[in-house]
Amino acid sequence: MTSLSPCGSVFYRVPPSRQKTVWPPIPQPVKHLRYASGVTICIAAVCEGRDGKPWIILCFDKRLDEAEWGASDAGLKSLPLAYNWAGLMAGHWATVKELASALRDSMRTGGCPLNKAELCTRISDAASEFAASVLCDKSATCELLLTGFIGLDPALLHIRLHKARVKVSLVYDCFAIGSGAYPAQLMLKHRSYNHVRNIDEACYAVYEAKRFSEVMSSVGPATVMVVQRHCENALENEIRASRIDEKAIDKLEELRKQLCLRPTGGVEVFPYSYFGR
Repeated sequence: MTSLSPCGSVFYRVPPSRQKTVWPPIPQPVKHLRYASGVTICIAAVCEGRDGKPWIILCFDKRLDEAEWGASDAGLKSLPLAYNWAGLMAGHWATVKELASALRDSMRTGGCPLNKAELCTRISDAASEFAASVLCDKSATCELLLTGFIGLDPALLHIRLHKARVKVSLVYDCFAIGSGAYPAQLMLKHRSYNHVRNIDEACYAVYEAKRFSEVMSSVGPATVMVVQRHCENALENEIRASRIDEKAIDKLEELRKQLCLRPTGGVEVFPYSYFGR
């Protein structure tokens, strides 16, 4: 017996007497398992510090999707690496944590990078080695944003792992990763952000971008901000960074309510003549 599909293809129906029996039966999953994922926003921005030298502002939320257990706001999205380098993490949580650990071990083994070319080569090699290992979920997507200094020059390095394929690229001035990256970077571009902003303007711009990214439901309400400074002859386990306290966050929120995009309810009615006849 045959039948036609809507596209005109011919389907042949096998009579029950000729169908093969599979034994033992193969159990079907009730549902697909879901693993914790880093639904998040992470931002890094270079600015001019109080001492006239470049500083880097790190900002991230704490939202972590715990799959069947729901979501929590207790995730720590930053990780000290080595020689005053830090990493911000987003994406498939188990994979990005293992990737960050692999890059940390590689940096500690190879010593402090002397230039950007060496940094990119070493990180790319270490990330590719991890992607080929059994620790990497071959279907996962995750991102890392590395921040640090080459001499006195600040450096931002973006690593994206997608289905065991690695892309490493240098980024400049400011960058965001995670599910809230697009609205965050949109707000930073709206503010014409660049690396010559002083620390006060930079803190506000980064905070405003993070809060604007909360239009994505996957971005959590908690905000953590850290200032990373240059460290001469940094040791293997050294990171020169300090967290911005809650009083400063409250002050930034007050400024945001005054300076951010305002409601348009006060627009005057256009005269009818503006629309022609």
